[in-house]
Amino acid sequence: MKINYGIIAVGKKDANFVEILHFVGYEKKPEQVDYDSLLEELKNDVELGLTHLFNSNEKDQLILMEAPESIVEYYKEIFEKLERT
Repeated sequence: MKINYGIIAVGKKDANFVEILHFVGYEKKPEQVDYDSLLEELKNDVELGLTHLFNSNEKDQLILMEAPESIVEYYKEIFEKLERT
């Protein structure tokens, strides 16, 4: 699969610090159904390690957003290296 787009799950630590918690690459531009599906997976799949963020009293700890081109390129490089090994 060729990665052209991505969705990132961003965690807010505080007003000045965020981190990318999860990346999913897509060949075609993701639609709302892709965001909804990913959100459900992150809420329910214990193996992904993010379910605790949905059981917290703190609001907006995890935000899904379209990955900027620079992040898509970064992950694309990683996946291409993995395919060669």
